[in-house]
Amino acid sequence: MGSVLLIINLVEYPGSGPLHQWLLIMAVMLLKVWLWLLIMGSETQAQVRVLVAPLAGDGALLKSALADVKPSYLALAYPHGARELAEGAASAAVDFAHSIGLSLGVELVEVPSVVLIDAVASVRRGVMHVKAVAKGTLDVHIALFDNAPNWLNTVLLYASSVVDALTWEGIGLGAVRYYSIGVEAEELPRLPRFTELNPTEYFVLRLIAEGRHTAVEIHEAFNRQYGSISRQMINAALARLRDRGLVEMTGGGSTFIYRLTETGRLIVG
Repeated sequence: MGSVLLIINLVEYPGSGPLHQWLLIMAVMLLKVWLWLLIMGSETQAQVRVLVAPLAGDGALLKSALADVKPSYLALAYPHGARELAEGAASAAVDFAHSIGLSLGVELVEVPSVVLIDAVASVRRGVMHVKAVAKGTLDVHIALFDNAPNWLNTVLLYASSVVDALTWEGIGLGAVRYYSIGVEAEELPRLPRFTELNPTEYFVLRLIAEGRHTAVEIHEAFNRQYGSISRQMINAALARLRDRGLVEMTGGGSTFIYRLTETGRLIVG
């Protein structure tokens, strides 16, 4: 990670002297070693396929999606107040998965029905919880059902764009499919990725979500957790995050306070 950040630093703040060129060469060599170790490590860290689907109807469409995707985990999104129905649907899904030779873990995701941002964030948190339990990289597939509440389908469609932005968490977006009774599933075109973040920006955003609210706190925590980086790089990342509407800044003088906006909360909140 340190070599990646060093290259970003050198590229964003270029120089022409021999020392700068030597540092860039060394950083590239370190990056190659880091990527090789990452690739070698990924051979032992299995990719886990996840299906995110809404609670709907008698479960027939969920069975079709399970048969298509063949996931190791199901994140079942259900509306507030429908926990008992969701538990019954999850139990039936596990039984069906077993009948087709799958071992299926289930994450129940309660989706609030008031604010879209809160609803989408709840789905992202559900996916992140699966990531923590599965201990592997995730290949996330999203199913929309013709007989599901429109609200849930809308939330999951927006959530697909957010999931697609979680690259630096080891999470990738697979297919987004729409299922109807008696009709072959339709693969939908992807929405534009919610936002494009480099690793510095993403991890700065996550540190703010964890409670670091000043540039000093963010800089110190970044160096402890992700590798050495200059304060100048942190300040530049914070400025870009503000420009994209992901972070807001308050205060003045020598101390500014950074907090997530509602949009930033979709990614890491």
